[in-house]
Amino acid sequence: MGKSVGWRQLGSRALVYGALKYAAAGVIGWAVTVYGLFASDFNLYEFSQVTRSLIFWGILLGYAPLYTMAVDGLLFLLPKKPALLKSCLYALGGYLYFLRPFGWGPGWLDTGFWIAGTVGAIIALAYGAAEAWLRSRRLQTKVIAWAAPLLLWGLSSLDYTYTREWQEKSTESGYEASFGYFNGEKRISVEVPPGETVKLELTVARPTEGGWGFRVEDEKGRLVPTKMLREQQYLLTTPGRFDLVLTGDRWREGEVKIRWKKETP
Repeated sequence: MGKSVGWRQLGSRALVYGALKYAAAGVIGWAVTVYGLFASDFNLYEFSQVTRSLIFWGILLGYAPLYTMAVDGLLFLLPKKPALLKSCLYALGGYLYFLRPFGWGPGWLDTGFWIAGTVGAIIALAYGAAEAWLRSRRLQTKVIAWAAPLLLWGLSSLDYTYTREWQEKSTESGYEASFGYFNGEKRISVEVPPGETVKLELTVARPTEGGWGFRVEDEKGRLVPTKMLREQQYLLTTPGRFDLVLTGDRWREGEVKIRWKKETP
């Protein structure tokens, strides 16, 4: 009976501990929401591109809780647990994550690593502060924190593309559109048959205001590398069905033409 109660208490503590880690991630989620909306000047499409990233969710709900659990486990083994050591280890986690993309070799000398790592360290310390703050909060506060990831996920799943005076025309070998205003994205499907290549050529009128972008994605939404033949001319060599993604950043009075030609190398 005693062992049963002991395991039950242990399970209850583990559940509370895990819920606290998730709630701390939720507080960071709320902070990201507020900062992201202001930083993008309330451009919901631009903001949603960040929150749709698997890297973002991996850091928020994966790396951050697991790394801090590892730190807590290490500190548990130490006879003394100075708060400064915990803060330093949390901040170190902000840098350690970015050693992966920049590499363990000379990459750590890269300026980009230190900029990204410093931002990561600040967020890690904020995560630790949120965790400490939540320990003394009521359940209602924690529930609000838990709701943040769900809110972010819901916001990121919506389509925020907005256009005015949009006119488009599609053919077997091309696509063209003109508009008064374009903020968001437009996808055009193109198929590359096995043993063939597809040459893409873009003609874009210079925007009177705003900006534009272009990329190619596969059916899973992954970026597809293209060979640039010359300015605004690309070559697709991998067989399959792809999306040509045209993006507009508050683009006004625009016109774009995309032509593609299948060739046998």
